[in-house]
Amino acid sequence: MLAFIEQTTPRVEAIERAVDGLQTGQAALSASLASLQTLSMVTLGLTALTPLVLGVQFVALNRRLGALETQIAHLHQKFDAAVKADLETGLDLLRQGQDFLEAKDRGNAHSRLTDALPLVPPHHEVLQQVARQYP
Repeated sequence: MLAFIEQTTPRVEAIERAVDGLQTGQAALSASLASLQTLSMVTLGLTALTPLVLGVQFVALNRRLGALETQIAHLHQKFDAAVKADLETGLDLLRQGQDFLEAKDRGNAHSRLTDALPLVPPHHEVLQQVARQYP
């Protein structure tokens, strides 16, 4: 029996080493799985926050879009005012030119009509019509 025990002792030691190796491997695997679980939870948490972040960005973009629309509306008003002022100035110059033509002051009439022309294209047709009316 003693011989049997002596023969099985090296086998038992080998089995114990193998079991110890398995336990070490299981501990390492368990630690890896715990790290993976933690990483997954962090990723899940960030994924849950994504719609909130996108919502905040969407609200901020809508506010900025509203501000841009207001600025564009003000630009349209400024452009309209500038065009109206140019047209009114052109009309005033044309009236003055016509008044000078009626008073037979061709020099001042020509000056006023020429000043008005860049605002009322085409230039040559307007001059020709005025010249035909007042020979």
